[in-house]
Amino acid sequence: MLQNGNAFNTNGSSKHSIANSKRITDGVKFPPLSSTTYRPTSSSSRISIAASSASTIAQKTNQEARTIKIKQMSGFAVGMALKPSRGLRDDIVFAGGKPKDHLRENYKKLKELQIAKRQEEEEKAKPPPAPFKMKRFENIKPKLSTHRPNSKGSESDIYSRPSTANSSNRSESITSTSSRNFIHVNAIKAKEGRPKVLDGTAESISLKRPTKMGELPKYLVDRKMEWAEREKQRLDDLKKE
Repeated sequence: MLQNGNAFNTNGSSKHSIANSKRITDGVKFPPLSSTTYRPTSSSSRISIAASSASTIAQKTNQEARTIKIKQMSGFAVGMALKPSRGLRDDIVFAGGKPKDHLRENYKKLKELQIAKRQEEEEKAKPPPAPFKMKRFENIKPKLSTHRPNSKGSESDIYSRPSTANSSNRSESITSTSSRNFIHVNAIKAKEGRPKVLDGTAESISLKRPTKMGELPKYLVDRKMEWAEREKQRLDDLKKE
């Protein structure tokens, strides 16, 4: 490489070495130098920087070429051409991994739900437990469930139900109501309940109007008289002043 070779002269005496250094440093971009960093003053430092950058570039290119060669030698390119990737699962398989089996996971979850549902139905089908009862009261029946017949001298016989009307009168009332035409009766009641509308005759108008045509009502006449008296009193007061 350039670092180990004797092509560069550190003393700068040879013209050939200076020309080579210029040719190497022409295509290299040096980082900007700040005030705190050391600014090289000699051409030898520039030549060493250019040589180190060229060596790093050469190492990267050699590494990339080596990886491409390994892929080609292992048959990766041929395999991808014959069987290309169809998605993420194929990429996982090509990388040496094992994709997740979603079908199996879903089937497992369904089986778990089925077992839980079956257990729930079995719990519901079980009869409810008997209510707690003390041992000394197990064979005793409750009093509410037994029917106690009435005694001979009970109050229900003494205070009997009052007698109703005769059955003959009841049957007559039923027959009379059944033969009655309720629709006709309701129509008559509806007509009787309506307010009477007066005709547009002179008699009806005279009944409606308390005064004659063109005559002022009494309350307006009284109001005018009251206003006239007030005005007269006001004028008299002004004359006195």
